[in-house]
Amino acid sequence: MNNTFIELLIYVSYDTILQVAVITVLRLASIVLSSLLRWCGGWIVPSKRTFMACGITLKRSLDLDSPYGPEHAVKRRCTGSTSPRCLSFHASPTHSPPTVVAEESPRKLSLTDIEAYLRQELRGNANRTNDMDTDQKIDVSAELATFRDRPLLSIRQLCNLCDRLLKEQEIRLREEFEEVLNARLTGWMEMIAFEMFGMLEQYQTFVRFTYDQIHRRIDSTEPSCKFASSRICPKRKFKEGVYAPVQSSPSSNTRLDPRSQFSGVGTMSVYSLRLPAFEVVSSFIIWFAHVAYAWYLIGIESALYGGEEINQFSFVDGWSIIGRIRDNTNFEWNVWMTMLPYYVLALVLHRLSGCLLELLDCNVQKALFISSLLWPALNCIAYGWFPVAVGLVYGFTLFITTRIVTSLVALWAISLLFFGTLFSDVYSQFGQPDYYVFCVYITYKLLQFISYFSYQIESAKVGGFKKSFFITLRDGCLYAFYMPYSTVLFVTYRNFLVQCVKRSNGNSWRSIVLVGIRVVFWTLFCEIVLHIFYMNAMIVDVDFLKHTRLDVLCALVLTAGQFFHAKYVAMFGLFALFAKLDGMEPHWKPVCIARVALYSVMWRSFDHGLYTFLRDHIFKPIANNTSIPLNPITKRFLAIGITFLFVWIFHGQSVSLAWWALLNLVEILLEAVASVIDRRWDIFNTLIRTYGPFNTRRLIGLAIIPCTALSVFSIVYFLSNVECASVVIERLAFNRHQWWTVRPALVYLIGLGYFFVQFSIEMQQLAPVQIYIDSQQRRLREALKVFY
Repeated sequence: MNNTFIELLIYVSYDTILQVAVITVLRLASIVLSSLLRWCGGWIVPSKRTFMACGITLKRSLDLDSPYGPEHAVKRRCTGSTSPRCLSFHASPTHSPPTVVAEESPRKLSLTDIEAYLRQELRGNANRTNDMDTDQKIDVSAELATFRDRPLLSIRQLCNLCDRLLKEQEIRLREEFEEVLNARLTGWMEMIAFEMFGMLEQYQTFVRFTYDQIHRRIDSTEPSCKFASSRICPKRKFKEGVYAPVQSSPSSNTRLDPRSQFSGVGTMSVYSLRLPAFEVVSSFIIWFAHVAYAWYLIGIESALYGGEEINQFSFVDGWSIIGRIRDNTNFEWNVWMTMLPYYVLALVLHRLSGCLLELLDCNVQKALFISSLLWPALNCIAYGWFPVAVGLVYGFTLFITTRIVTSLVALWAISLLFFGTLFSDVYSQFGQPDYYVFCVYITYKLLQFISYFSYQIESAKVGGFKKSFFITLRDGCLYAFYMPYSTVLFVTYRNFLVQCVKRSNGNSWRSIVLVGIRVVFWTLFCEIVLHIFYMNAMIVDVDFLKHTRLDVLCALVLTAGQFFHAKYVAMFGLFALFAKLDGMEPHWKPVCIARVALYSVMWRSFDHGLYTFLRDHIFKPIANNTSIPLNPITKRFLAIGITFLFVWIFHGQSVSLAWWALLNLVEILLEAVASVIDRRWDIFNTLIRTYGPFNTRRLIGLAIIPCTALSVFSIVYFLSNVECASVVIERLAFNRHQWWTVRPALVYLIGLGYFFVQFSIEMQQLAPVQIYIDSQQRRLREALKVFY
């Protein structure tokens, strides 16, 4: 732009400056010439024609050639001239200004010579006019009159004129530059957005294509099996026909199945391996038969167990329509049913308050301020005033700490101190169920405070605290006391912000009604189960566990775990129902334990909010910390250990929960070790090349059995106590005094576990578990959703 302005200045002022210079030189030359003529004694007496020639010369604003050069006419006809009327803002070819007064002639000029020169000059003006305007013939006299009437400009006027022209040209160029720049920026943004979506679509297409190619290649590697071709659906046959010309080499086998539940584990390509149809059908029949038989056994034993008078302390009067007593040993469900009316009342008031604020059409800041005061009051209705008051004190303490120290270490230290006080003698004077409600409420509030203030500390490290003191407190209250996400249905602050940004006017009424029906159904289901099946009372009865049959013992573990799942479907569903009414998108469906073989999938899919907290605030900060002087694999194992240490602190710090967390830790470490070994030595592809895909699938099923066994034993510790769990493990697996001896029941359970693993893999094919996997593609997809 600067070069353009300089060229413009040169072009606009060049001819004008030359004219001023010529006029000045001519005036000086006339004075000098007059003096010379007087000094020579009056050899040439100037006449009126001479002064007329000088006047014409001074007023001539264009012809800058030497008037006395004999080659002037020829040179002018060859090079041509430019009229001042053709002035524009384009650069003209530069030329050196010619001299106006010719060198001294060796002879004296006569009046005849001067007259001849003037005639020649007039003819030259006419020729230049004809060259410039070929279609118009301008009279020489009119041209001369125009030249005489043209006013001369002073230096100041000339400078002002040039400044004004330059400013107008600069303004015009700036406007054009801004228009072009904005147009190009808009085009670039649209192009980038389209390229992002195109990349996502290409990635999904590539994954689907590679997945089909793997199936086609693996099915073709075992032509001796007749079941391989019969299991291919018509849709898949069509895909194979389309992609048949594309040949895949052994090195092009992809290791990632998009539907795999074993993400992060060494068996992540297990879904590309298919078993013969009779093995798949056998796995389904065997597992479903054992599940049905387990519930049948518990029903028979419950009728006998409930009739004994020694066990009457575990029961209360049930519904008269059923005519049986009700199992009262599941303390968590009893507290839930006791507090359910208060939860429903607070949630209904929460929804009505939101509708009222929408009807009043308050501005955003005013509505947020009212909600930050109203939502803690609704929490008092649901949980009591004392837990809310303690939560406010804990939250304000952590807020002051983060403002002063701005350190995650200090935040975690004070939070762990608060966790320790919950299960000490500080609050032991409370009775049940108030103490249980208090502990549950405060533990979830501490999770929310850690998530919120961790986000604030990370933001402060980038650009300082951008929000004011009161705005930070207000946003913290809105997040911590949002009623649908107050306790069991937990979300991290980052996910809470994403859901608020993507919040719509409300989900479809069909989905909301379906969630409501599911909540009612599973609540009634749990109540009916407690009237008919008494596995919750039997699994904590040590004498019963010591003397009952082994098949009943196995059935107790399975049915108690499935009841635990049904219970949390009802709990999560109630809060998810009102979150959907607010337009949020909660991840609330817990996966059933009867269809998951690996507990890494259980941790990802059962309680999504807790898993996200453990991953984002404990595991990743430790595994990605460069200040820890350990290799990446060791840091990963250390992060897993610290994560499960916090799991134990969060759930209650009891001995039975310590065993439960330890067994889960061992199981997750086994999966992590298998993943590291497979990535380093490529065990999976080696097994396929050596033994074939069918046998590799069977070997993977056998390898997963130890992980499944550890998960089952950990469930016993979680649902009962240490004494009861020790009895179950001793009777089913190992002798306490001779631990190297294996019980016969364990051999049978290993065989059953093989069919259960194959069943879980096939179930993942039919109904994939929704697993939250953090990846760059997912973050890009979420960012694009929020942007649009």
